[in-house]
Amino acid sequence: MTTPPNTMDYAALGIKVEALEGDVREVKDSILGLDAKIEKSITSLAHEVRASNATLSSQFAERQRTPWTVLISGAGFIVAVLGVFGSQALSPIQGDIKTLKEQFVSREEINFRSESNNRRLLSLETLEENLQRRRYEETREEIRRLQGENDYLRRNPAR
Repeated sequence: MTTPPNTMDYAALGIKVEALEGDVREVKDSILGLDAKIEKSITSLAHEVRASNATLSSQFAERQRTPWTVLISGAGFIVAVLGVFGSQALSPIQGDIKTLKEQFVSREEINFRSESNNRRLLSLETLEENLQRRRYEETREEIRRLQGENDYLRRNPAR
């Protein structure tokens, strides 16, 4: 068996629905109000722009000449701004190039170092060969001396 619905629940639900409907109406009214305000602002901005353009064109028409001072000043300003941005963009690159140039070793320096290292290596190899020959000769002399002592001891046994 199901319990009959409570009429109090329906009444509370009805009140909540009515409150929500009122909130929805308020939001719709606010949106419609915003649309009207935005449209009014755009229209007034368009009128101002048209009026400014009309004023400028009438001023240019009155003069019947090209405003070279304004154009040249504007061009100079644009060149100055681009120069500042360009120098800011190039300064890290120039710093890196300077660092590379300081660390750069010329081809002549590399060749000189290579030749001097080759000469040192040849000198060391020559010294090593001489040292080996000298040690070989000293060892041969030591062997001859020891063989002579050995021969002497064999000929003259200890008495």
